[in-house]
Amino acid sequence: MRRAFIALLIIGVAAALSVAAIEFLPRKLYFPAVDFEASSGLRIAFVRPGQREREACIEKTEEIASALRANCPACAVKTRCERGASAEQKAALSREPLGVPSARRADGALTLTYQAADAALAEAVCRESEKKSATLPAPQRLKCFAAGAARDR
Repeated sequence: MRRAFIALLIIGVAAALSVAAIEFLPRKLYFPAVDFEASSGLRIAFVRPGQREREACIEKTEEIASALRANCPACAVKTRCERGASAEQKAALSREPLGVPSARRADGALTLTYQAADAALAEAVCRESEKKSATLPAPQRLKCFAAGAARDR
């Protein structure tokens, strides 16, 4: 009887700590995000998992922003490093289907969402991103998910 009580107590404490970590830890992290917009109206949001340090978050956003600016000097690039994830960031980082095409690195270190007035353009750019990443090491390759599709990683 006593062992059962101790086992239940341990399970209860572990469950409470898990819930607390899921609920409160994301508010302590800085979430790197980069918003890119081309003159065609194509918008791509780059979202990374949370970072403990603001400096690490800024470094992650600048890596992406520098590459984007080098490849498209006329495009708008905006970086964010905010404490806590926005609803859009949480959705992008989850495995739930999204209303827009999205791509995710195999290692989960980066998620992209694609939006355009022409949904076919957003889908095509997502597919092209996947194709172009095929030459990268396996963990860095992107997998494109159509709007509304289950996202397995």
